[in-house]
Parts: sequence; structure tokens; C-alpha cells
Amino acid sequence: MKLKIKTVILQEMLTKAIKGNGNNKFLPITSLLELKLKDNVLSLTTTDSVNWLVIKEENIEGDDFNLVIESNTFSKLIDKITSEYIDIAVAETSLKIKGNGEYTIKIPLDESGEFIKFPNEDELFPNTESFTKDMEIKLSDLLKVLKYNSSAVALTFEEPCYMGIYFNDKSVVSTDTFKMCSTDVKIPLNELLSLETVKLFNVLNAEKVRIVGFDNKLAFMTDTEKIITTVMDSKKDYNIDTIKDLIIQDFNSFCEISRSDLLSTLDRIKLFVDELDGNSVYLSFKSDGIEIESKKSDNVEKITYKTNENFEPFECSIDVELLYTQLATFDSITVKLGYGNNSSIKLYEDNVINILALLESK
Repeated sequence: MKLKIKTVILQEMLTKAIKGNGNNKFLPITSLLELKLKDNVLSLTTTDSVNWLVIKEENIEGDDFNLVIESNTFSKLIDKITSEYIDIAVAETSLKIKGNGEYTIKIPLDESGEFIKFPNEDELFPNTESFTKDMEIKLSDLLKVLKYNSSAVALTFEEPCYMGIYFNDKSVVSTDTFKMCSTDVKIPLNELLSLETVKLFNVLNAEKVRIVGFDNKLAFMTDTEKIITTVMDSKKDYNIDTIKDLIIQDFNSFCEISRSDLLSTLDRIKLFVDELDGNSVYLSFKSDGIEIESKKSDNVEKITYKTNENFEPFECSIDVELLYTQLATFDSITVKLGYGNNSSIKLYEDNVINILALLESK
């Protein structure tokens, strides 16, 4: 087996492919990479055990082969090579690489001493015309989900369903029960996808992405990339109707303030806040602006409104890190806040809504 490839092409492919590695020390397959050349099409495949990522490049010179190697050493070596071309060949149980110099990487073997094999693409996702889902989606919409919804996903296992992002027929929503995000993009999968799946959207490079699926499998495909995933089976526990009701709930008053002013104020005030205080800061909505203060009440700043609708005085307490993190995902010059609800506040930016839970007031 041998192949010859431009260094920059292999480097670009590997930069994407290694994002699919799970690197779980208890699951060795998640640290491996499959190199496959068939009919002059090179495929690189990685997995985190739930998602499989395939990166392809056509018109690669070499013999057909299929080989699984350790991902980390191989990718780091290729990244450091500066020669125009790289030659790769197999010699018994070693991979021989020629670039600036000549290098040898040992090929891992299974328990029987044979080369390790990944499932082929047809085993992972059979090529069938009987898809229950088949649609074309804009990559820009998928990237909005990655940008906005990722920060509102639960990171611990208390309620596993909230570790996923729900792709609904009208919007995409995520929550960890303390914060909630709704992005107004229509990707009608009606499925719950893991955060790890959504993070892989970053490797896609075409504006039109085809999504196909059947049973509990989905594939996100362009000409050169494919993400194959298993949807989360905890969708039944995800109360989408209740979440929708919370997203559309009414707030008594609204104001608009500078996002950068709010971020910089929070950045200063949180120097005086710690976990013993529940990370809490206090917001006082007054007629001329919002006062933000730490628990000790001797660290106070005021931000004046750009606009203020249906003003009524209101005070509340909120986790400063929660508020700061959600604001940091926004891009707008100003941010609109809905307030007056004793359980939450609402943040708006274009087609994105965030609901943030309040803490007990002082």
C-alpha cells in the first residue's frame, strides 16, 4: 500500500478529521484514525463512539488500501511537515512516511494480532432510498445553532435529555433548566442531538448541507464531509411544549442597553463575587438605567437605557457567570431585556431568545 499527496491537502483533511476523535481512554477506538484510499478517493474517518466523521478528497495518487492508525502522533507529525508532498507506505506492521525526512509509526493491532478495522460507511449508514428524513439545510443555520444553543446545554448527567439540543419544526432549543435558548431557525428533524454532534458542524464547508436519516440515525453530508450520528434516546423526557411556553411568556417591561457596556460592567463587578455568594449580582431597574451591584453593596455601577418600554421598578438577583456567558454569545451592539417576572429575565438578539433563571433576592 502507498499513496502520494500534497502536504497542505493532507494537513487540511487532518485538521477536520481529528475533531471527530473522542479521545476516551476507556474506548481506544476514539483515539484512532482510519486511512482509506479507494478509486483515488482518500477518506479519513474518526469517531467518539456516537458520531462518525468522514473527510474525503478526490484525485489522490496511490494504491487502494484501508488502514487504522493512532491519530495523535500521525496528525501531529503531518502538521509539522513542510515538504510539498508526503509519501505514505506500509512495511509489515509499520507506517512509513516520507516528507522532510523519513519517519516510522507503529500500526496498532487487535487482540488477535491483526490490523484493526473500522466499520465501513455502508455498515454505519446504509445507502438506501427509503430515508424517513431527507432535506437540504443552510450551513449558516447549523452554525447559528452551534453559536447560540451550545452555551445553554447541561454539562452533567442529572437529567440526560438536557445534555442535548432539540431540533424542532419551528426553532432549535436547548436548556440546562437554569438557562434556556431558542434560535429561530427551522430544521424540522424533531430529534435531540448531542452537543458533540453539533460541535462537528464546524467541519462542514459547503453552504448547502443534505441531511438524511432513518430509524435513530442521521447523516449530515457535503461533497467532502459526512457526519454520521445516533440521535439521543431521551427525547421522550424533553418537555418541548413546556419549554415553548416559557420562551413565549410575556414580560411586563422591556429595556435596551449597550451590550458591551453590560459585559464590561459585569466583568468588573464579578471581581467582588464568589461561589459562596452563589455568584450572585443584583440588578435594580430604575427609571434612568440599571444599577448592578455585588452582594456587599459597595460595588455599584449604572448603565443608562437606550430605550425603556412600560417601565416599572424591579429588583432581582442573578448568577453573574450565567448572564455573562449568554451575553458573550451575542454579536449585536445593543441587547434587549425583558424584566418584571419574578422567576426569570429574557434576553433578545435578532432571532435568538435566552431565558435566564433568577436567584433568590437579597
